[in-house]
Amino acid sequence: MAEKRTTNISLVEQIFDEMFTIIEKREEFDEVTIQKLRELGARKELQKEKKVSKVLIQDRGDESETN
Repeated sequence: MAEKRTTNISLVEQIFDEMFTIIEKREEFDEVTIQKLRELGARKELQKEKKVSKVLIQDRGDESETN
């Protein structure tokens, strides 16, 4: 589990932090995709399906080009 911070952050921010910690360890997500998802989170746009899908689809497109 993620270590507790001394500053107060919202429950949503805690959930996002833990989510990103988990997906960073998975091979399905590269650093660029994770960074783009983090940027969406910072702009509070992770709930926007089209924006998240665009990031994930671009990642899949990049992956298929290299394989």
